[in-house]
Amino acid sequence: MLIAAGCPTGGGSSTDPVLSVIPAAFNFGVNKDSESIAIQNAGSGILVWSINESISWLSVSPENGSTPVGGPTIATITVDRAGLVPVTYTEEFSIASNGGTRTISVTIKVSADPLPPTLAVN
Repeated sequence: MLIAAGCPTGGGSSTDPVLSVIPAAFNFGVNKDSESIAIQNAGSGILVWSINESISWLSVSPENGSTPVGGPTIATITVDRAGLVPVTYTEEFSIASNGGTRTISVTIKVSADPLPPTLAVN
């Protein structure tokens, strides 16, 4: 059984917004530069949320918003490896809302070796 982070359990219904975030962690590895995060309201009403992050190599857009029941709102997480020393970085940021708070883990790897070229097909 799959339960999204922040979804109510126990079979009861919620009369308030409930923050649900999918996925709850990201691993960008060496090559990936951006990913999407789904911010959902697993309760009722309007979920009002704000992303709190102060990681120098990470940006999230949009940084705040509101999500009705049945959302989700999609935010984009982007990493910038420029100027980082070759090592693995793991940091956390949070999403605060009127339906709870969730902590999201983000891992990136910076390689000393040049990356092989990638082929993009349109």
